[in-house]
Amino acid sequence: MFERMVETLAGWQPRRLARTAHHMAQMDSTQAEARRLLMEGAPDGTVVVAGEQTAGRGRLGRAWQSPPGNLYVSLLLRPALPVTEWPQCTMAAA
Repeated sequence: MFERMVETLAGWQPRRLARTAHHMAQMDSTQAEARRLLMEGAPDGTVVVAGEQTAGRGRLGRAWQSPPGNLYVSLLLRPALPVTEWPQCTMAAA
């Protein structure tokens, strides 16, 4: 499944999201990798994809089970909104 998704990403011509994609079969956490990339100056719309997470986290830092065979994704956004309005991005994404 992961290999097919990578092939799909390779042929996709996005406009804003996923212009930059980082994908690995396994990583510690897509969120942690997105944070590392953010600190390195990764562009808005960067997507991080993994087929398995070894240290995924859920809300409030809870452990997140991320076995192989599923798709785990984090999206790095730099919204052109005041910081006070950023939580609305979560609602819009849901």
